[in-house]
Amino acid sequence: MLSSGQSGNYTPRKMKISSGSSELNYNIYTKNNRTTVWGDGTAGTATKQKTKSSPFTKRHTLYGQIPARQTLVKVGSYSDTILVTVNY
Repeated sequence: MLSSGQSGNYTPRKMKISSGSSELNYNIYTKNNRTTVWGDGTAGTATKQKTKSSPFTKRHTLYGQIPARQTLVKVGSYSDTILVTVNY
């Protein structure tokens, strides 16, 4: 399960600039066609699950995307904090 990050929403997630108030929309997806947002299973998001056949290791490929043509975005360093919850 994945948190929505600093924006509080899954669509879109937002990275914030390190100095100022500029934001950059982005998201993390579970499929390469970027149609399923990785989240907590609510509001159309999906979770990633592991089967018990491999008890200690599971790899998941995820896909990120920053949409083009975001206006009024300043040059700088952007970041977000995401919390991943693992239940076992």
